[in-house]
Amino acid sequence: MAGTARADRAADIARIHLAAIGGAERVTALHCIRATGHFTADGEQVRFTMLAARPGQLRMELHYPNRTLVQATDGTNPPWELDTSKKAARSTVMSGAAARAFLADSEFDD
Repeated sequence: MAGTARADRAADIARIHLAAIGGAERVTALHCIRATGHFTADGEQVRFTMLAARPGQLRMELHYPNRTLVQATDGTNPPWELDTSKKAARSTVMSGAAARAFLADSEFDD
């Protein structure tokens, strides 16, 4: 297949990518990031804001046309979420597979 990276080139690709984004010192100096944007889900435009910081801190805000979903973890306590579409909206602790997936996503250096 043309354009497919071979597995034995992974180290070269990682090295080139690291150099392109400023090198290891610059990546190590990075403590937090903020990203905003939008995507389409089920035909609806969804705006998002992501805040991520070391170690393992993550906050995702998803703004749908008729609701807002906030999910967050401080890296120490269990992750929580707030869904404004639910009656008497209040934050609740996430559990199970959803919590495990969110915590995995909160790993800043991944």
